[in-house]
Amino acid sequence: MESLLFTPKRKNRNRSNWEPSPEDNRRLKESNSPAELSSDEEAVMDAITSKLDVVLSKLSNLEIQVEELNIAIKGLQCKVTSLEVDFDSVKAKQKTLDDNFTSMEKNAVFVDEQQKKLHSESVKTNDHVSETRKKLLFLEAYSWRENLKFEGIPERNSQQTPEEVNGTGQQGKAPIENTQGMLTKFLENVLGIQDAHGIAFQRVHRLGKPRKENDKDRVIIARFLRYSERERVFKSKCR
Repeated sequence: MESLLFTPKRKNRNRSNWEPSPEDNRRLKESNSPAELSSDEEAVMDAITSKLDVVLSKLSNLEIQVEELNIAIKGLQCKVTSLEVDFDSVKAKQKTLDDNFTSMEKNAVFVDEQQKKLHSESVKTNDHVSETRKKLLFLEAYSWRENLKFEGIPERNSQQTPEEVNGTGQQGKAPIENTQGMLTKFLENVLGIQDAHGIAFQRVHRLGKPRKENDKDRVIIARFLRYSERERVFKSKCR
């Protein structure tokens, strides 16, 4: 059932001159003043206020934790940046090591090639030296084929005759030994070869440096012009 409200018409008054009556002021104050709360409502409000305080405290703690988390994240970001720098440095060093290793491999290959080359040349040199040694031995043997070595023949002394000494004994100079004459005399007197003066020599000389006083007499090396004469002298020593 609907109710209809009827508002009585007021008399026309001048709005600019209208002022509220004391009754209107009282009613206005009563409408604006809060109504008194019951005890149950007060308990509910206290509980809500307490919970709000707890929520605000937790929110405050959460903000602190968020700030700490932000600080930790910033620290992690700094560490990650430092790790990235270190990683770049490690990569650069690794590249340098790779380059050095590649260079060392190339050097090792070069050294191996040079070693093989030197070994090959060494083998060729050894073969050449061996062949040269054989040739020298052959030449030495062929040379000794016409040579004889005489030991125990005294060197120049005061008892030598002018025929044995080729020199004048000038002042400041020792007389030069006639080695071939001494050998010829040795062949006649010791080996008994009567025609020793007719034997032809290519060369007759003492072996080594001139001896000092009281040193052992040096040997004589005689190279014969004819092999037959060399054999005749060689066989005469066995008589």
